Amino acid sequence: MDTRQFSKVILLEETSETSANTSVGDLDGDCDLDIVLAKGRHWPLHDRVLLNDGSGIFSDAKNLGDQPDRTYSAVLVDLDQDDDLDVVVSNDSPDKKLIYINDGQAVFRVAGTWGSPQWNTRNASVADLNGDMNRDGASDIVIGYATAPGSVFFNKGQGDDFQQVRFGDGKGVVYGIALGDLNKDGFLDIAVGISDAPNKVYLSGL
Repeated sequence: MDTRQFSKVILLEETSETSANTSVGDLDGDCDLDIVLAKGRHWPLHDRVLLNDGSGIFSDAKNLGDQPDRTYSAVLVDLDQDDDLDVVVSNDSPDKKLIYINDGQAVFRVAGTWGSPQWNTRNASVADLNGDMNRDGASDIVIGYATAPGSVFFNKGQGDDFQQVRFGDGKGVVYGIALGDLNKDGFLDIAVGISDAPNKVYLSGL
């Protein structure tokens, strides 16, 4: 069996900065996969949107927002249920945690915030976490922090209003979050990768 090699390199930027994460999806509706770079971590930088020309070249690049911030993840998801990808940005303290809504052409506006600017947010994940009896089709947000309990933000439908539910004991730093029905009860559970504390699974329940 032949093994694929990955020797051809395309530079997305000419500089070396404190990037934290990368997300891939079709942002402008042309069926090509575009890229959002989550940048900053502890130091303010502009998150970047890089649009694909169809051949894997990303010469059309722009800032996601007007202000630089301390971003750890920029997750792509359709929050307002209009069939294009929006962006959930998790920022370190003291920056606001932002929701960017896409107009369908990769033009983004800040639609709102979630959580507190003082939270040291790290990784984020998204899925419709409501149970089978009342699943609403709206994607919810799961967030991990540095030394604070995690949070689920239940989306009320348009990506600009959320209800928060906390989980966990806040020990350690949550760097990874994965969602799945781990015990086959029809509800999504939360698996977290934690630094400086035991890794955990949180099973969904009422």
